[in-house]
Amino acid sequence: MRIRNPDDPLWRQGSNVAQFAAKQFVPFSISGGAQLRQDDAPAWKQLAPYFGITPVPQRLTMTPAQELSAEITSASMPKEPMTPQQSYRSKLLRDVVKQIKAGNRPEAASLLAGGLQNNILNEAAAQTIIDRLQYNPLQFQVHHMTPDAAMRVWRLASSQERAQLLPIIGAKVANSKTLDVKTAAAFLMELK
Repeated sequence: MRIRNPDDPLWRQGSNVAQFAAKQFVPFSISGGAQLRQDDAPAWKQLAPYFGITPVPQRLTMTPAQELSAEITSASMPKEPMTPQQSYRSKLLRDVVKQIKAGNRPEAASLLAGGLQNNILNEAAAQTIIDRLQYNPLQFQVHHMTPDAAMRVWRLASSQERAQLLPIIGAKVANSKTLDVKTAAAFLMELK
């Protein structure tokens, strides 16, 4: 995330830099615990950083297909850091999805309404929310890949992951306007 947005007035840029600098003095145990509270982690996970226990990095718990998918997704992200507004929008979308999955529809509706009223979210955000509700994280990432990249993930996927990915990748290859007929046919044969 960007520390400051160069398009903001100077006073706001200065304020953003000062806030960032102040956060640098917060110990990891406190910032980690705060993040876990914000993510609604269980109490034992929230307390663990205060005793020097840190969570296992996510990469160490990923399957090969998940790891490749994360790398492909990361490489396709814009190189420019997100502005605070973009970061807030992304967090708001995650929070709406999280509340819907938790069965807390009134809170999700409130977050969504606030985002729409404040012009943080628009109609296009609805499709992102639907995709995130419809798919697990691996499926969501593959859904947004090119057919070539999706096939690379397919080749590393376990049988369980393949069962989840088959309809997504099959439709992606069959409906592709960028693949030549020969490549599309080879991909479809590989999916069987």
